[in-house]
Amino acid sequence: MLVSVSESASQLPPGGYLTRISFLNTTNHRGDSVRSADLSVGQKDGALTISPYGIRGITGFIDWEFNTKQFDYILSNEHHTARAIEWTAASDDARITLSPSSGTLAGGGTQIEDVNIASEPADFEMGSSEATLTFTNTTNGTGSGKRNINVRVACIRDGASVRVQNSVTSMLKRTDWACRIGV
Repeated sequence: MLVSVSESASQLPPGGYLTRISFLNTTNHRGDSVRSADLSVGQKDGALTISPYGIRGITGFIDWEFNTKQFDYILSNEHHTARAIEWTAASDDARITLSPSSGTLAGGGTQIEDVNIASEPADFEMGSSEATLTFTNTTNGTGSGKRNINVRVACIRDGASVRVQNSVTSMLKRTDWACRIGV
């Protein structure tokens, strides 16, 4: 005889489950018996999930500001029966800070991770540079990952419209190039 466990058992909370299985001789009931079956459901290892995936872009102009200085990632330990995990978050660029920088995620728990640009565009090199954020599951490593931020710093000209996130954000009134080389 083969006894199998259905897929729905994966949704059971951790713990022990006991049931009885009846064997019946429907002809004359000789040899009828009852047996017990034990099912033990353990906790799954926690896994860190980081959303969204992909590169985030930030644009700034010398003598002006970034189009955004703060955005979020969502950290989660998705399965409600998973073990809790410890995690850390860090940036390889001191001008980009993460808060909080560590924590604990219970099974099914989430944490909003704030990323802040703590500097002005003038504090970055002209052109594009990349910063890497590292999110580490310090409990078992599962789901640890990196996310990149592309920081773009540009010059603007007197009275130029500044396009940020596909909309005209502001007009600047300057009498010269905002960041002419050699000035």
